[in-house]
Amino acid sequence: GESGMMDLTGEPDRGPVKIGSSLADIVTGLYAFHGILLALLARHRSGRGQYVDISLLDSMVSTLTYQAEIYLTTGRSPTRMGSRHPSIVPYESFQATDGFINIAVTNQKQWGNFCNVMEFPEVTTDPRFDSNPNRIENYVGLKVIIDRTLRKLTRSEITERLSAVGIPVGPINTVGEILEDPHIR
Repeated sequence: GESGMMDLTGEPDRGPVKIGSSLADIVTGLYAFHGILLALLARHRSGRGQYVDISLLDSMVSTLTYQAEIYLTTGRSPTRMGSRHPSIVPYESFQATDGFINIAVTNQKQWGNFCNVMEFPEVTTDPRFDSNPNRIENYVGLKVIIDRTLRKLTRSEITERLSAVGIPVGPINTVGEILEDPHIR
C-alpha cells in the first residue's frame, strides 16, 4: 500500500500527485545502508551476524514526521496544502518574475524582518497577521499581499533580501538549473 505521502502531495482542490522522484527507493536504500553499517558494527563487537530487514512502506511512513503527529494528536488526517506548511505561515513556495522560490518565515522576529525587507511594514502591525495563529487564520488575505510584492521581484532579488536578515529562502531550480549550478558541478 501507499504510505500516505501521495495523499499529502498536490494542491488542495485536486487529486493526489506522485512525488517527482523515486523517494521510496532512495530513503529505503539509506535505511538499508544504516542497517548494514550497524550490523557490521555489532558483528565486530560481538562476533555474531545480524539480520537486516528493510521495508519500502516502513521507510516512507517514517517520512510523514509532523504530518503523522498531526493525525496522532488530533485524530484528523492532514490534507493536501500545495507547498504550504500546515502550522507556519508564510512557509511555502511563491511565484517570482523568473520562477518559483521557497520561503520559510519560522518565528516572529523573522516575520518582522520579512515585512520590512519586502517593503510592506504596515502588515507587521495588522492584527490579522500579528501572530502565526492569526496568519494561519487569515492566510488567504496575507497570500494576496505577499504574492503582489514577490511577483515583481526575481528569485535572486528575493533571496538577497531575505538571506541578509536570516530568513531561510531558496530558488526552486529546474533540473537543468540545479545540474548547471557551480556547487553541483
